[in-house]
Amino acid sequence: MIVFYGNITGIHGLKGEIEIYFHNPLRLNSLPKLSSGMSVFISESHIQYKILEVKTKPRIVVLTLDKVSDIDTATKLRGESIFIDTDDLPELDDDTFYESELVGFKIIDDKESVIGEVQDCYIAPASAILEVKLTDNSIASIPFVHAYFGDISRENKTIILIDKNILP
Repeated sequence: MIVFYGNITGIHGLKGEIEIYFHNPLRLNSLPKLSSGMSVFISESHIQYKILEVKTKPRIVVLTLDKVSDIDTATKLRGESIFIDTDDLPELDDDTFYESELVGFKIIDDKESVIGEVQDCYIAPASAILEVKLTDNSIASIPFVHAYFGDISRENKTIILIDKNILP
């Protein structure tokens, strides 16, 4: 499965390295670690690139990619989204998820009515936090804990909200 990783925010140097900047360092810490040899996919068309080198700084990931060897090519990628394939990551058991994998999941109630959709997920000191765009277009930040959420289906891309009292 292809999941969102981040957006290319800039270039790094003259040799075509690209930067992914994270305003919230907790978001970066909650993402899977990238390594050389992994594939990434850029833009909605999911054009595949191989990672040649990864440098990590406190809020930035710098990637050297095949097919991107100069500043002009890198500049054209600025603003594009990067996706990763979960097949390149260590396999998790059925009850464990990568935070980035949850983006796009529908939040539903016990009657399967859609409440919203996960827009982002990041790790805070006490738990993961789901940022959910509700059906009224407002955003709710909800701790991703068993007290609030029930069954999760990878197949249906749904998460059951069992306590609606936490919604604004």
